[in-house]
Amino acid sequence: MWINKHGAVDPRMPFGGAKQSGYGLEFGTEGLKHLAQPQVINY
Repeated sequence: MWINKHGAVDPRMPFGGAKQSGYGLEFGTEGLKHLAQPQVINY
């Protein structure tokens, strides 16, 4: 969190992402698809 310092970036943040969403590469919709492992569970 920054005060009076808009546009500041943390060097640990990944580059890229979808437009200006602020989610970065890992936490956007496309990034979560790579982490998710969909499965079907029947009882």
